[in-house]
Amino acid sequence: FVKPSAIFTCDLESFYHALVPYPRWPDYETKYGNWVEEATRIFLDLLHVRRIRGIFYVLGHVAEHHGQLIRDVIRDNHVIGSHGYYHQRWEYEGDPSDNSARIWLPRGFHPYRSPYWHSTKRPNYGGGAYFRIAPYWWVKHEVARSCLFYIHPHDIVACPFYSRIPGMGHLKARRTFGVKGAKKKLWRLMEDFNWLNPNELLSQVPLDL
Repeated sequence: FVKPSAIFTCDLESFYHALVPYPRWPDYETKYGNWVEEATRIFLDLLHVRRIRGIFYVLGHVAEHHGQLIRDVIRDNHVIGSHGYYHQRWEYEGDPSDNSARIWLPRGFHPYRSPYWHSTKRPNYGGGAYFRIAPYWWVKHEVARSCLFYIHPHDIVACPFYSRIPGMGHLKARRTFGVKGAKKKLWRLMEDFNWLNPNELLSQVPLDL
């Protein structure tokens, strides 16, 4: 039996980045900034135990405020990618906030992932909320089809703040459904795949293209 191959990726952002406008981010960072570090370190521990290397697409705002966390990701030999800075949906190819994000990333080549799937491309149903909500056989099928798995910190660690934040109570069910069993589900996925090392793959990409 040959295990299917895939790349592990994480969109490194906090629970509020996709939910509230940028001018309100400083207040959320002050109150809930530690959450993203605690949640991300669970990923790092799981990946370390399984000896898996992945790509962490870091939102510039996270890199700006959590430098030690980014250094820990690099220490574990994961690839750092850019997720833009403002987590906005752009109606054209290219993210004008990408340059702002890269100011806070270490020097070097960093792959980029848009905060949202482009409307002309088929979504990847093997990660994110689909990972939490869909049955395991479906997740495994989609990851094998795309050779890619993606996840956010809030997909594996329940954020306890939704019901306390004005205007976010209605999101609690959607954002926390399936989180309770997500860690066990993720461990099973890690066992069932051959996880490719993105460092080795990127080393074969000519950077003068």
